[in-house]
Amino acid sequence: MSGKFSDIGSYVAGGVFSRSSGVLALSIDEMNARNVANSIFIGWDGSATKPLGRKLIYTKFLGIDQEQGDIIAVGEYGECIAISPSGTLTEESVSSSGSDPANRGPLRGGVCVASSIVVVGMDRQVYLRRPGGAWSTLEAGLPSAETAGLGYEAVTAFSFQEMYAAGWDGELVMFDGNKWHSIVSPTNQILVSLTTGTDGFVYGCGRNGLVIRGRKDQWEVVDNDIVDDFWSITWFQEALYLSSMRGIYKLQGNSLSPIDVSVTAVETFYALSATADVLWSIGPKDVIVFDGNTWARID
Repeated sequence: MSGKFSDIGSYVAGGVFSRSSGVLALSIDEMNARNVANSIFIGWDGSATKPLGRKLIYTKFLGIDQEQGDIIAVGEYGECIAISPSGTLTEESVSSSGSDPANRGPLRGGVCVASSIVVVGMDRQVYLRRPGGAWSTLEAGLPSAETAGLGYEAVTAFSFQEMYAAGWDGELVMFDGNKWHSIVSPTNQILVSLTTGTDGFVYGCGRNGLVIRGRKDQWEVVDNDIVDDFWSITWFQEALYLSSMRGIYKLQGNSLSPIDVSVTAVETFYALSATADVLWSIGPKDVIVFDGNTWARID
């Protein structure tokens, strides 16, 4: 196609897996205006983009099945598409776990843990996808239904034996490989994104400049002067990066500083995704990449 993919749609999710491997989900604007869930999947090989196919789902998370090599797209209400290395799109469903997001509420985020994928959502939903496509619930130990209506926005992990989920009212829980445990949170504000750092901490973020840091039972709010709303957080090359709708920030010590990405002429921001040697910023109309030295456009 001529022009940019974002000329016809808006990016809703993205995941980078290596310097030469990543995927984006674009939702067509005209279909969005009619409230029709849709995603065009776009692959990235390190130098160019190409369409991988499209499905009628609103993608909330993009991950990878490391054993099979499949890209996994998870939709807001449990739809799931596995995109094989040969380009075949296979439909799955989170509801095969015995629990249905269509009845319980939307899914919000996910994380790749070794070759598995964990996704979380409202009503304290947690699901595990094993390599090959077997879905199951992963909710042992979570708080009871007496406080139903809350839910999780994000999940991150050092390993399958140490995962963290967070969400509404600042709720934090930790999975030890067998069950979840509640953690005393340093905030009662919604937490929308989590990441692990090579410094040994877990970081989370939210609105009005909220940043938290901790591990296991010890957590704190990282004081800073930023009042912007943070929507995404990730660790890249020994530093913490955060994104609002207006820009990208980097945490140095306890100081948050805006990153100059004007060379890319980027206008929209929202989500971040990183691997060891590359960082993506994914806005509705702009996708840019950072290799540790230089920012460049993908779309």
